[in-house]
Amino acid sequence: RHQISQKQGTVATKTRSEVRGGGRKPWQQKGTGRARAGSNRSPLWKGGGVIFGPKPRKTVLKLNKKERKLALQTLLYNKR
Repeated sequence: RHQISQKQGTVATKTRSEVRGGGRKPWQQKGTGRARAGSNRSPLWKGGGVIFGPKPRKTVLKLNKKERKLALQTLLYNKR
């Protein structure tokens, strides 16, 4: 529990919507012979976004009120 709360949680990557650029279709949908593409910031492309990369999160662990109170009492009792 203590180690979980020690995590910084500030790591982040950009998804395809957060990467700059990529507003226009690279080439038309049909007739070029190439695979269809809607954006040059797709995760499959170089310079594209990351699919399931890490995002900042809070690592808050729920603790029951009685459990928390008991832990504090035990700590204070054993301090003597």
